[in-house]
Amino acid sequence: PFTSFSAAPPPAAAAAVEPLPDRDAGETTTEEGGAPAEEGKGIGDDEDEEEEEAWISSLPEDLRKRRGAIRRVLLPTKKGGDDDVCEVYLLGTSHVSRDSHRDARLLTESLRPDCVFLELCGQRLGLLSDGPTEGGGDAGGGGDGG
Repeated sequence: PFTSFSAAPPPAAAAAVEPLPDRDAGETTTEEGGAPAEEGKGIGDDEDEEEEEAWISSLPEDLRKRRGAIRRVLLPTKKGGDDDVCEVYLLGTSHVSRDSHRDARLLTESLRPDCVFLELCGQRLGLLSDGPTEGGGDAGGGGDGG
């Protein structure tokens, strides 16, 4: 059985979504609340900009080229002080794209996350298991076969 949940971030975290900047067209950022940021300024102070640059530069070159397809969301946690956040990386993919498969592998290998969430249609659930799905059909089996 699966548990459903809302994909929308909590209101306090909504402003923490950081899209990968479009390096060819120049950075476009917004301040909290959706208002355009002042010309020449990013989200937050210089430290925030340095942190944003650090996570972007930590990505493999192929992922840095995927403008708009990858985002980092910072969610506050309850475990500690004000600076404790959970970093969530969102990667837009296509079900049938070899490039998307490569991008997902690059992202997980480079960031080494503690947890990975997948969104799959019912027909592809069998890819995550070694046996047939509850629907009765085997959608390709598991393992590293492709």
